[in-house]
Amino acid sequence: GYMARAAFVMDRVMHKVGLHGKSFIPLLLGFGCSVPAIMGTRTLENPRDRLVTILVAPLMSCSARLPVYTILIAAFFSGQVAGNVLFSIYLIGIILAVVMARIFRSVLFPGATEPFVMELPPYRIPTLKSVLIHMWERSVLYIQKAGTIILAVSIVVWFLTNYPGEVEYAKD
Repeated sequence: GYMARAAFVMDRVMHKVGLHGKSFIPLLLGFGCSVPAIMGTRTLENPRDRLVTILVAPLMSCSARLPVYTILIAAFFSGQVAGNVLFSIYLIGIILAVVMARIFRSVLFPGATEPFVMELPPYRIPTLKSVLIHMWERSVLYIQKAGTIILAVSIVVWFLTNYPGEVEYAKD
């Protein structure tokens, strides 16, 4: 229910930019990774809104870029300036996304954006039992998927470090 409400609240701002309110969630996902952000645009019914959102989503600085930004900023800036430069990079990405969305909507994809019509689900407080069951199911799923790979790689690494056991190396 929170994401639907966030999209509803941001609809007015997003319409001024030239996007649909539902575009807010994929753009927000873009700060984590651009791939799920682009995949998240499938919830947009209008193909023009979907395409504009796909085109501007990569302008959000994803977390994979952060180490690169950090290394480059540390090499060229120091102290308080470094933090301001990093903030500026993120801010420039947002501003550029807004500008490009307006350009795309006015030049390449003219037409009015559709009004936001969505049924907002009621707020519900989860029960402790449902939270524990959900945590258990997710934990088991994680152990089954990632745990088997981790166990297999650990066995291979252990085997490679221990065998052959009594190896004599050539002496010069």
